[in-house]
Amino acid sequence: MISRLSSWQLACLIFCGLNTLVGYGALAEAMARWQAAQGQRVNHLDATVYATVF
Repeated sequence: MISRLSSWQLACLIFCGLNTLVGYGALAEAMARWQAAQGQRVNHLDATVYATVF
């Protein structure tokens, strides 16, 4: 199915995929910083796994 996409559609698909990864990475970092600001122990792995799964 992906092989049938035009170059414009493929570029949009790649952009959306990368945008999602960057967005969830930013969310994970924000969650880690929020926990640190609250004085809680920060586990970066939890934030990364959360961002990857959701």
